[in-house]
Amino acid sequence: MMERNWIYKDDLGSEYGPYSREELERYAREGRVSHKGMIKDPDGNWSSPEDAGLVLPSEQAASREPNYQPLHPATDSRDAIREAEQAINYSESSRVLYICLGIGLPLVTGLAGINNLIVGRTGPGIAQLALSLGAYMMFLIGAFLVFPICIAIPMMVGVIIWSIVEAATNDRDGMNRVMK
Repeated sequence: MMERNWIYKDDLGSEYGPYSREELERYAREGRVSHKGMIKDPDGNWSSPEDAGLVLPSEQAASREPNYQPLHPATDSRDAIREAEQAINYSESSRVLYICLGIGLPLVTGLAGINNLIVGRTGPGIAQLALSLGAYMMFLIGAFLVFPICIAIPMMVGVIIWSIVEAATNDRDGMNRVMK
C-alpha cells in the first residue's frame, strides 16, 4: 500500500493531500502542480516542487495546455474519505414518513410511537405506544368510572405533544444515522 504523506500547497496557500509520492509525481507531469507551489515531504519540510525532485512542465507549456487542471479540494483524499464516511452515516429511513406518522397519527388516532418503531428507536417508540394505549384503556374504564378520564386526558395530551415535538426535531434513526 502506498503511503500518503506528501502535501501540496498551491500558490494561493490552499493545501491538498496527503498524496503518495507516485500521485504527486503524476500530478506534476500532468501540469497540475504549480512552479510557485510548495511541497511538504514526510519529514515535515517544505520546499519548492523542483527541490522536492518533481519534474514540472515549463510554465508556458502548462498555461497553454488545454487540458491543464490544477489540483482541487474535491480530489483531496481526506475529502473523499470524509464523504464516504458521511454516506455510511445516512439512514434508509424516510424523515418525511417519520414526521407524518409522528404528527399525523397521534393527532388523528391518539396512537403515538409508531414512527419511532419504524426507524428503530424502540425505547421511545414502546414508551409512547404504551402510554397512548394506557390512555385508551383509561378512557374505556372511564365509561364506567369518571376518575380515570381525569388521568387519561392529560396523559393523552402529553404523549401527543411529546410525539409531535420529537417528530419535528429528531433527524436520527435508532442507529444514530441521519434520516434522508
